[in-house]
Amino acid sequence: MNCRQMALMLGVAASCAGCVTETKTVPVSAETMAKMKDIKEAEHPKRDAQAVTWVAIGRMHEAKAAEAQGSAVESGRWRDEARKAYTKAIELEPTNVEAQLALADFWLKQDDTDRAIEACQRALQLNPRAAPLWYEEGCVYLRRQDLKNAAQYLGRAHELEPLNRDYAMNFGLCLARGAAPQEAVKVLSGVMTKADANLYVARMMKHMQRTDLAWQYTQLALVERPTHPEALAFLAQFGRPASLQGPVATESSPEPEFQRARFAPDW
Repeated sequence: MNCRQMALMLGVAASCAGCVTETKTVPVSAETMAKMKDIKEAEHPKRDAQAVTWVAIGRMHEAKAAEAQGSAVESGRWRDEARKAYTKAIELEPTNVEAQLALADFWLKQDDTDRAIEACQRALQLNPRAAPLWYEEGCVYLRRQDLKNAAQYLGRAHELEPLNRDYAMNFGLCLARGAAPQEAVKVLSGVMTKADANLYVARMMKHMQRTDLAWQYTQLALVERPTHPEALAFLAQFGRPASLQGPVATESSPEPEFQRARFAPDW
């Protein structure tokens, strides 16, 4: 009786007897054992770690680099290991967006905007419809304070994912910063109320010391929502009633939310 026949018999016996609690040993023929020993390891090669694993390793190395701030040599060594890990991830899976973003962001953290843009450009050639990559490159241009290119890339990210709040926020405020406040209100209104959109633009205008425009867009926010508490509080900083016209003060205002967006440090 061969092994297959014995296994079938054991299966039939088990089904007939109901629940089997006793452990059974199924004999294996010497011929089968020999075949199992002849299986070469090359037929079951060890798999390389996946791209996502290398990304996680890279981030771990970056965290260690941050912890080793007291030693420039050690910190540099961990950063180099992080770069190698991200590069390995891309080699294993060239279209992996997470790995591509990790490498671009790595260079951005080093203030190497040239390499960050190069990483984004290579990634976009493989993933032309990946909104996060367009957004990342737009943020690199924001770091450079290159509003024209920043608006182009942030705009494309917003076009691909119009309901993404981060994309809309950064694109809209980039437009406001670049002297297109009305277009900014339109973009921001897609992810918030029009009253809030006008208030965000007003804050950007105040930040740029364009106080007349800041006053104007605060008024427009109140037209949309007369009881808007944040707009009323912001209006009070100008030190005059809403109906008053003419020059306004340039008093400092509390840090607005837009300064927590991915703009250049001095925005």
